[in-house]
Amino acid sequence: MNESEVFNDFLQITLNNFPTRVPTTGSDNEIEYLERDVLYMKPTDSPAFINSITNVTEYDETNRVHQDKLLALLSILDNTLGEKYSKISKIIYENHKPWKDNKLDEMKTPGLIHVSYKLGGEPLLFMSFMLTNEDEYDEDKPCCVIYLYEIQLLSRVRNQGIGNKLLKCYLMNCSKEISSNNATFIGIELTVFSDNLGAIKFYESLGMRLTPWSPQDTVKIIHKRITRGSKNSVGIENNKSLNSMKRVIRPIYYLYYLPINDKR
Repeated sequence: MNESEVFNDFLQITLNNFPTRVPTTGSDNEIEYLERDVLYMKPTDSPAFINSITNVTEYDETNRVHQDKLLALLSILDNTLGEKYSKISKIIYENHKPWKDNKLDEMKTPGLIHVSYKLGGEPLLFMSFMLTNEDEYDEDKPCCVIYLYEIQLLSRVRNQGIGNKLLKCYLMNCSKEISSNNATFIGIELTVFSDNLGAIKFYESLGMRLTPWSPQDTVKIIHKRITRGSKNSVGIENNKSLNSMKRVIRPIYYLYYLPINDKR
């Protein structure tokens, strides 16, 4: 099976496990249903994906409607993490382009699947992920993971357990289906900003843990000279003494993963 066929098979698995509608509670406490929309970054050499039941948009860079779909997802990301990306874009992308340009390029990665849920045509949340090789697990053995690029929800649909279902149920079910037929599959991997404590707590509650190659916290020892008027433990002035304190320095992001069947 070539790479394009693998991507298309994974798209079908995604459609099998992500429901076409999910319930949400509106402002008046009435149940509303969000409709699924799938935007697929089809590899150029991949045959067209045909699905007579579920609408799948195979992204075409020349199609204005497709561009607007992608920009609507970028708008959600701007709402949730735009300020963060604007500060660190030069560091993580290693260029001086605006962060939205960098992110759009990333969102167009061949094989990437964007699953969004809309209300009245407006997307309120989306996930972006793809099946990809992961060389860090074992240099001598090929492995693959579902890499979760984004899981973003606007405030109006947060705190309803939707994010939990997206990751713990729907994407996890995709993982289980792949795992049953692919001995090289490891699990779900993602990147999370180190200062996003809420997201980290959520991922850890699902059983996720740091990958062995994730950027780690470092401890810096800061030496502070004792003031001239300070005295040591025996009451003798010693202005050459130093007082040490530890400072934990976090990296910009961590890498977390959720193993499937502990096959690592």
